Amino acid sequence: MLADRHFLCAGCEGQCAIFDKKLASERPLTTKFWVYDLRTNQHFTLKENPPRRPHLDEFVDFYLSGKPRDERVESERWKSLTYFELIARQGQPPHHLAV
Repeated sequence: MLADRHFLCAGCEGQCAIFDKKLASERPLTTKFWVYDLRTNQHFTLKENPPRRPHLDEFVDFYLSGKPRDERVESERWKSLTYFELIARQGQPPHHLAV
């Protein structure tokens, strides 16, 4: 997440991964990895249409909903990958995860 007054320069991409802190385990504790793609059906430019706080409302509503994660539902911008799907895509650029 970008802080106030930070912006992405032309041609730059930004990804943010948020994880819960858990103790080490021999088995993976992550069962689903959620990806939010802000760029879906959006065209941002630095001068005419820069990303602003209202563009993130859907992300904030979904992420901070207070509901258990297993009740989350995929949408146009929100996609989930299982642990095994994520491992199978290792080495791909992060922005390809939402596809």
